[in-house]
Amino acid sequence: MNWEFIIKYLPMYERAALLTVKLGLAGVICAIIVGLICAIIQYEKVPVARQIVAVYIELSRNTPLLVQLFFIYYGLPKIGIQTDPQTCGIAGLTFLGGSYMAEAFRSGLETIAEVQTESALSLGMNRLQVMRYVVLPQAFSISVPAFMANVIFLLKETSVFSAVSLMDLMFTAKDLIGLYYKTTESLFLLVVFYLLILLPISILGSLLERSCVMPDLGISVLLKGQNFMRMLAGLGVALKISLISVVISIPLGIVLGVLMTWKKSNYQSDSSHLPGNCTNHATNGTVISRIFRDNASVWLGLIRRKCINYSIYILGSS
Repeated sequence: MNWEFIIKYLPMYERAALLTVKLGLAGVICAIIVGLICAIIQYEKVPVARQIVAVYIELSRNTPLLVQLFFIYYGLPKIGIQTDPQTCGIAGLTFLGGSYMAEAFRSGLETIAEVQTESALSLGMNRLQVMRYVVLPQAFSISVPAFMANVIFLLKETSVFSAVSLMDLMFTAKDLIGLYYKTTESLFLLVVFYLLILLPISILGSLLERSCVMPDLGISVLLKGQNFMRMLAGLGVALKISLISVVISIPLGIVLGVLMTWKKSNYQSDSSHLPGNCTNHATNGTVISRIFRDNASVWLGLIRRKCINYSIYILGSS
């Protein structure tokens, strides 16, 4: 490893990294705007625009970014539209990323229950207010993982900008390898700078996912104020009622079981001396007593659950 070469050309990589970040962030922001518009069009089912968006998404996702850049940089001038390399890079990244962002936002929008929209409309909100205050906040929190994955994906796709003569990180590395044949040092700097760009974004995405997803689990409500201690107190009350119910139900069940068994034996001994109709009555009585005995524990269990639910209701309303 030639450290003198690394130190000498480190400023060149810094300038290339700044250009990569600038173009990447500009492309990501434009892709977010395009993706959000396309997702709302698909969510609202706009008649003609919906079909146009569907065609755009399929075309964008099924063609490589390099082909799109070549079309924008070399194809559009044929019809009189001139673009510089930086504009071409941002336009290509927007065209590619808009479709991925649209699918990420659409997946979040479709998880919102329709009853929430109907409830908001019944409260007097218009469609714009429903989208702004009810639908979009929930959809964004659900779409955060896919959104951050698309951001990292688009920033990595900036490595193909060298095809249109942009002095990004990849162009700088290939240029130095071709001039000085310092492959190891050039690739080492390339990997280090891409890590410096992408690793903070990945960490930020993980923190953002936790801040958006964890409140949906109710953890923040549980740890707020005295809620956790109240929950423990409610569990203690429920456990106490359950133990009392078990202590009462065990001897009561034993007594009822003994009585039912004793009646059954008496009915069987007496029915042998009775006519046919009396035997049927005795058999019916045995069946009824058996049903009562078998269901005694079930009824006690229902009473116990009712007590537990009632204690939890009292605890929650306090």
